[in-house]
Amino acid sequence: MLHIRLLGPVEIIGGQGRSDKLSAILRRLFAVLVLRAGDGVRTEELVEELWTQEPPARVENALHAHVARLRKYLDAWEPEGPGRDRLTATPGGYALAVVPDEVDVLRFKELRRQAYDPSRDPAEAIALLERGLRLWRGPALLDAAEGPICAASASVLMDLRLLAVTHLYELRLGRGEHATLIPDLQELATAHPLEEALQDLLMLALYRSGRQAQALAVYDRLRHRLAERLGIVPGPGIQSRVQAILAQSTEFHDPDQRFVRR
Repeated sequence: MLHIRLLGPVEIIGGQGRSDKLSAILRRLFAVLVLRAGDGVRTEELVEELWTQEPPARVENALHAHVARLRKYLDAWEPEGPGRDRLTATPGGYALAVVPDEVDVLRFKELRRQAYDPSRDPAEAIALLERGLRLWRGPALLDAAEGPICAASASVLMDLRLLAVTHLYELRLGRGEHATLIPDLQELATAHPLEEALQDLLMLALYRSGRQAQALAVYDRLRHRLAERLGIVPGPGIQSRVQAILAQSTEFHDPDQRFVRR
């Protein structure tokens, strides 16, 4: 079985631990085939993905040559496995077969799906999200996100990661970990200054820790940024949080309260 890693630099490790550094164009070819595993990718899409500038004169011949090279790598990675049968020609393109457990992207999505099950015990959901987030080694498709398919997929995956991180901290705040989470939430809120959900979590953690003025300052910074950059005001959810803090509501002192709007 291969270990296919796209959550960070593209990396492929064979069943016997063999790993080779692919050229930039082969990384992009492999990544887009993995992202479309089972469905296949049309030749014209592959050309656009691999040659973002001017394609070579005999572009289909060049594409076939790169596919042949990738097949050789697959044979080397899986000398006793599926090898060449993984990468097949389809009408108008190519397709790659993968097993979900081989691909970190698919494992992350499955762990996230399980964690979001409303019947899941919070402690189990936290463990599932932490497992999923440990699969990340950097920005998605770090060295292969030049073409349109990989670039769009990388953006979506980064959004999913941020949602998973936000949900993880929501669950941990629900268990009363507000004091210990403040440094991490401050770092995240700084990295994502327009993400209302993260600012909301930071406000709650600060308020629960007796730092009301700092919690309100988080809202003021968010309000100014949204006005300056997007010309909008904060949403009703975070505004209601501010009103509750100003009223010194006891509702949000209860760690068992549901406090983040999905």
